[in-house]
Amino acid sequence: MVRCLPLALVDTDSLVTTPLRTNCVLGSLLSSGGQRFHTLVLTDSTKVYSFGCNDQQQLGRGEDGPPSIPLPVQLCATNGLVVENIFAGGDSSFATCVHEKDLCRRLKNNVTPPSVENMVDKWISGCDSKLLKEIKKEIHKTFSSASCMNRSFLNQRKDKHFQTSPNYPGLDFSLAQSVFEKLVKKEALITEVEAAVVQMLPALDGNPVGVEGLRVFLILNELLHVIQRHRRYPNTRLAEEVAAAVQKLSRENLQIIGSWLSSLPAAVMTRHVKAWRSALSVVLCFWPVPRCSIRNMLLILRNMYNACKKKIPEKTFYVEMNQKILEEDLQLWRATSEKKDGNHPPLILCDFWFVLDLKLKKLIFDNNSSITQRENQTPQQMVFHPLMGWIPSDPDFFYLNLRRDSLLEDSFQQLAAAPLSDLRKHLVVRFDKDSKITKVYKTDFFHHLFLRIVSDKPEMFMLNDSETLVWRAPVLGLKQIHMTIRVKEIQSGCPDQHFPESLTCHAILELPLYSTKAVMRARLMEALKPERGFMREERDLDL
Repeated sequence: MVRCLPLALVDTDSLVTTPLRTNCVLGSLLSSGGQRFHTLVLTDSTKVYSFGCNDQQQLGRGEDGPPSIPLPVQLCATNGLVVENIFAGGDSSFATCVHEKDLCRRLKNNVTPPSVENMVDKWISGCDSKLLKEIKKEIHKTFSSASCMNRSFLNQRKDKHFQTSPNYPGLDFSLAQSVFEKLVKKEALITEVEAAVVQMLPALDGNPVGVEGLRVFLILNELLHVIQRHRRYPNTRLAEEVAAAVQKLSRENLQIIGSWLSSLPAAVMTRHVKAWRSALSVVLCFWPVPRCSIRNMLLILRNMYNACKKKIPEKTFYVEMNQKILEEDLQLWRATSEKKDGNHPPLILCDFWFVLDLKLKKLIFDNNSSITQRENQTPQQMVFHPLMGWIPSDPDFFYLNLRRDSLLEDSFQQLAAAPLSDLRKHLVVRFDKDSKITKVYKTDFFHHLFLRIVSDKPEMFMLNDSETLVWRAPVLGLKQIHMTIRVKEIQSGCPDQHFPESLTCHAILELPLYSTKAVMRARLMEALKPERGFMREERDLDL
């Protein structure tokens, strides 16, 4: 029986926002496939209709008729084959065909593919039987294909997977976690899953057709998390292969994955971060260090950090690592800085500081200071001092001779007048012309200096509630700051009315799209004034 199917259409070419009604007689709708710009429709008569954007000829019907009106696609001679499925993604359209007899038999039997949960339950019940060989084949069929994996974990509640976009992945992460939790309890099954995924990864396209092809990377995060959590000695090959596959993606696709991550609940974000944090901790224990694999994982964590830093604590990204790796990294950084040679950059320092907790940052800072002090002191005979320990017989120190009643003024005056070479020596503090050398004075100096600075500039050490961060300087000095400038989104009003915004903790300057350079210069100069500053958006609007 043929039925009329009214369709609500939007003409994306002419930006018509009022839905149009078509009187085309299409027949009963079997399936449809669409992206943001064009749509395919398959009817029960196995005819394919297309409508929407046609700038790349993706409608498959030339220039016949308005693109917003459904018209049949002119297919080539098929010799007894009929269309079974249709797919639309990006600027491409696809159709799969079967023999007409096979399609009739399938429609008659109306066979519905089993859900991934049912398949896993069947695999677990038959894992220890003679069916294991057949089970392994089914596992490879399911997990060696990105499309099968994507289809298995769709969020089908209220058809939410149809809402997939660059801002929403359309996945059921609870289902993925539940399935992998079941599989990991059977070593034979999870080992087969790993093998199938490793087989699939090299074939993944770095620029898949449509955002749907990127779902598999979020699914693999769930798999990695379950494996890392349940195995005492996890094999890192899967994590290394996934990390290598992610690096083949274009910048645009990485941004989409980052957008998806930022839209996830905090609990799911944390699981995904922990998966890569655990994998990186294991790989960092290898010697010699697999630099390529480590860098790939660090790049993934950086993408996650940029996407999730406002929703989960920073400590979620902290990675345990051997001090030997940091010492080697520090030597590479110093050599790179001295020779201005970027051929052997440090692995972690500078670009991936967010994986270091405060203890490791202090360790790097102290080691760097000690090396600098040793390099700027003349070798001398050492003698034992009862308070200072082993010191040079003729100590080569930098002395601060201070008065307690003018501690801050004397400190800055003498520090400003000292040559750089003196500032790289061991520090000795003397109060009120007392010539003895004691650590008590130095400790007392830093204690009172900190209290004085806090009383004068408390904002330097206050929690920034809007960013959940505190003020901090780079571990290796201010020269390591690399400023990022990006467009500031304006919700209302003219951009010329708004001031720039500075995110100092991240070295980011956000500029509105000013109409002229003169306007931009005026706003920047105004923001640089001490009484004005780089204010937040809500204060801009008040002005």
